[in-house]
Amino acid sequence: MKVLFVCTGNTCRSSMAEGIFNALAEKKGIKALAQSAGTFAFDGDSAAKEAVEVLKEDYGIDISGHVSKSLKREHIKDADFIFTMTESQKRVIKSKYPEYNGKIYTINEFVSLKGDISDPFGKDKEVYRTTAKNLYNAVNLILKKIFE
Repeated sequence: MKVLFVCTGNTCRSSMAEGIFNALAEKKGIKALAQSAGTFAFDGDSAAKEAVEVLKEDYGIDISGHVSKSLKREHIKDADFIFTMTESQKRVIKSKYPEYNGKIYTINEFVSLKGDISDPFGKDKEVYRTTAKNLYNAVNLILKKIFE
């Protein structure tokens, strides 16, 4: 099972979601792998310092080795599920890759939560902490929905 998380720059939200998913899947013994990409990402950027610190401090998850990737057709094609952070990201991807519309959801939509995962980029560590908490909750629900 392959899951793809998508945000804008692939340095904050989707990189955190990827790290959380992979850590929880491993802990639960689930054979699944998450990757992440960004709709407007530069290949080779690191995860945001605040994202790395919050995941390490609050969840013991290390994403310090994350390297950003721009979203490509092969990422969409290879994934079983694609989860975006916002409704607008979902619309952009669906319009660009209509043949894969059946596997593209917002992360919250898939688990019946309301709203988007807001972008913490450029904000303080507490905003990243809130984003990480929202992602942790949603990813946990995704794992339950798909594998239980």
